[in-house]
Amino acid sequence: MPLDLSAISDVQLHHFMLAIATIAFLAGLVGAFVLHIALTAGEWVAARFMAWEQRAERIATARARAAALSKAMPRG
Repeated sequence: MPLDLSAISDVQLHHFMLAIATIAFLAGLVGAFVLHIALTAGEWVAARFMAWEQRAERIATARARAAALSKAMPRG
């Protein structure tokens, strides 16, 4: 059965178009929120990784300094 567009009034067509536009707008808002969450999580992970790297560097520096001091200390 072919679709008979003459049975749809202009008001119904405009309401349908408004509903589609509203759904598209809300989908865009949801997409933006999901992107915001993903970027925030990525930034947090990057910050944690950089903090872990800096901690590892501080530990390595402290160990090297301790080793140099222990070699410089006189034995006996």
